Amino acid sequence: MSTPSSQFYNQNAAELAEQYQSKSFMQVHSDWAHLLPGLFKSPDKLTKHELAVLDVGAGSGRDIGYLAAQAKIHLSESHSSQYFVAVEPAAQLRRLGQANTQELSVNWLDDAMPKLTAIKALDKQFDLILLSAVWMHLDPQLRAEAMASLASLLKPQGLLVMSLRHGQTEQELRGRAMHHVDAKEVLALANNNLLSTMLVTDLNQDQLGRSHVQWQTIVLQRGA
Repeated sequence: MSTPSSQFYNQNAAELAEQYQSKSFMQVHSDWAHLLPGLFKSPDKLTKHELAVLDVGAGSGRDIGYLAAQAKIHLSESHSSQYFVAVEPAAQLRRLGQANTQELSVNWLDDAMPKLTAIKALDKQFDLILLSAVWMHLDPQLRAEAMASLASLLKPQGLLVMSLRHGQTEQELRGRAMHHVDAKEVLALANNNLLSTMLVTDLNQDQLGRSHVQWQTIVLQRGA
């Protein structure tokens, strides 16, 4: 499923994948990593629980690979199974991501926001949905529909984690769609979909050393 940025990511897949893999999951996601231990615990010790994780815009597979590996190590016996899904609309990046996670149980799909049609067809809900450096690529006019799709895919008490990119240059905009993001907009859309706010960070420096780029993390939760 192509997006306005797919051609750029396909043409530069190897370079971008190397860039993504140069930083670890913990380097990029330290702001919310303290929530991970709770992810591997069943909400009800008397009930078998399938752990389900979705990475939207999974790129090179760094993040979904880390989460799947951690689940393999720490998964409690209270979970009956685990289910990891990576969505990546750029075919070349998706192939690299599949190669990077081939020893893990990760299901890669060609899909994109706002509809996430292929994901919805799975008839699954997820304990964690991750959007890392994705929201800025989505046309603002499509964001309300995208948030509704994401909210519908969350289990009760499920978490939606979003990293927002602030700042881009004209050169970076060539060949790919990139739009302004605003935490207040995200929180308003979340509220419209009955998602509560667990975390909103301050702006943080870019891990790749780009002085014009800052990052912000938002963690949302679906009610019971």
